[in-house]
Amino acid sequence: LTEHVYPQLDQVPGLQRYESSFCTRLHHIAAEWRLGVLDAHQHRRLREAAGQRRPYTGRQPSHFAAILRELARDGRASAAQIAAATGLNPATIRRQLRQVLDSGAVTIRCETSHRAAGFPVVCEWFCRLPAAEHEEAAAALRTMSTLRLCTSLTGPANFSFMMWLRSPADIMTVEQRIAARIPQLEVLESVVITEIPKRVGRVLDVDGRSTGQVVLPGPAWG
Repeated sequence: LTEHVYPQLDQVPGLQRYESSFCTRLHHIAAEWRLGVLDAHQHRRLREAAGQRRPYTGRQPSHFAAILRELARDGRASAAQIAAATGLNPATIRRQLRQVLDSGAVTIRCETSHRAAGFPVVCEWFCRLPAAEHEEAAAALRTMSTLRLCTSLTGPANFSFMMWLRSPADIMTVEQRIAARIPQLEVLESVVITEIPKRVGRVLDVDGRSTGQVVLPGPAWG
């Protein structure tokens, strides 16, 4: 941030102030969101194929960077395709790809257009909640199938969550349910996101579909 992002913001004409919040814990991510089209047997087969995911504990080794960029371009890329794209030995890529997937450094998920899936409204809430109650609140939110993201943050709004909804009326319904389930949660701001320019690296059109253009992680990320 200090080397790459903030200097660019400082050069924006007329920008007088910006504010950053840091995520201190991810309670729920979009990879855990379900569209509801698989039956119980299909869910079980998918979990068995995925295996046990390890928690990520540190910065990835430098040799992961080339593989991660190719996976960002195409999460279905095979070891042979990655080897061809990077010019590395296929046997080396197969070994390193297994290390990458086993490390927990990367999450591979299947995405969809929120509008095509029947969820045209994207809303994010910024809240205040005692830190000791974050885990319990996240567990309550996870029972709601429309939850896409739930995080703990730094700053006055120290708890945030995002949902995909079917109509603007659902915003009030969600807030009523949350008030009943988590009465200690103070909502400071609710934000309706009208346009999402990019998702998992894919540049999107106005309907949330991929344009085919992919923005890859830069060298600072690797």
